[in-house]
Amino acid sequence: MTGQETDATERACEWGLTGMDCAACANKIRLAVSRLPGVEDVEVALMAERLRLRLTGGETAPEQVEQTVRALGYGIGPHDAAQRKSFVLPGGACGPDHGDHEHNHDHRRET
Repeated sequence: MTGQETDATERACEWGLTGMDCAACANKIRLAVSRLPGVEDVEVALMAERLRLRLTGGETAPEQVEQTVRALGYGIGPHDAAQRKSFVLPGGACGPDHGDHEHNHDHRRET
């Protein structure tokens, strides 16, 4: 986490996130964190895997934000662009997972 003190009761914070795969995931995190007391200006960037917010009033500690995100099932830690990995699909796949059926057929719809 990176915090920049603006005064004794206000702090800008930023984290890296893992486990998000769609806009609904980002929105779920944004809504949950926004409900914490003293949390303002919440931004969740799906593609950048980043959470930014402002803590005011000393009501919520950064650790409480981290705990909230983890309770939702997502990973959270320091955001460091230098440590970011490029996107790779699991198992080197290059398309949708079709583990439930063979791939020797056409996916086009019949009309």
